[in-house]
Amino acid sequence: MFFIVSFNPEYTHWAIDLSSPVWQVVRWSLWRSPIIRLYGYKTYIIIMYVMAVMVYLAVAVLVFLTQSMRRAEQSKSLRTAGLYLYGAYDIIFFTCYASFFDYFVFAANCNFAGKVKRHMYFDSVMCFEMPHLLHFCVAVLTAIVFLAVTVCLVVASGDLNPIARAPLSSPAVYPRLKVLAAKALFIVCSDVLDSVEKVQAVLNVSCVALICWWNLRSLPFFRTLINSVWFGLWLGILYTTSLYCVVVFQSNHEYGTFRQYTKVQFINFVLYGTVR
Repeated sequence: MFFIVSFNPEYTHWAIDLSSPVWQVVRWSLWRSPIIRLYGYKTYIIIMYVMAVMVYLAVAVLVFLTQSMRRAEQSKSLRTAGLYLYGAYDIIFFTCYASFFDYFVFAANCNFAGKVKRHMYFDSVMCFEMPHLLHFCVAVLTAIVFLAVTVCLVVASGDLNPIARAPLSSPAVYPRLKVLAAKALFIVCSDVLDSVEKVQAVLNVSCVALICWWNLRSLPFFRTLINSVWFGLWLGILYTTSLYCVVVFQSNHEYGTFRQYTKVQFINFVLYGTVR
């Protein structure tokens, strides 16, 4: 998912082969991108509210279940409900963290550097006029709530048992919180700073570099294989963001030569991505 955050058609310097069968499948891991392209603004907003309801409903159910279990700790039905809720939370707040957070933050992708504050993708939408102003506020508030709940879940999921069987068992709560913050900033920069491409590119590389460094330094998981795979995946994203940073700064200098070079050297490394 985070790879698609760094490599998608909203980055103007990527020339992605949108007809590629691989891209047609992979793009749905970050479903905001195909939704806005295939179905437009109204569908994007409708789905945003559906996702917001899911987040607030999950929080409400968690509060209710927590209060209920305090009164009846031995209830089998409550324990069963807790297991199902844990699975739902794992999907929404961990597995699909990037997709949910990205979807909400994208509503704030406005041309903040311009005189007219239009949405960077939906040209006819004015960011600080109704009705988008309402959608903007709901999306940002939900993104904050979503991030806060994820922080709480990361703290609660810390496991100090070295023989824990879960594949993603981790005792390193503090490093994971730092990584979570860097992930959030990475998504915000990718979604909101399209109007200042160079700043966006530098911040993206910085966030991913910090994530790689913290993962390498802390080795947050008990299992060596998981740590290796985790670091390797983020190293691939660091490569992609670094390449894009070079492309953005190179675009005004020796552009034609660089374009041909990147087409030959990198087309098979970044999902058929080339530089215009």
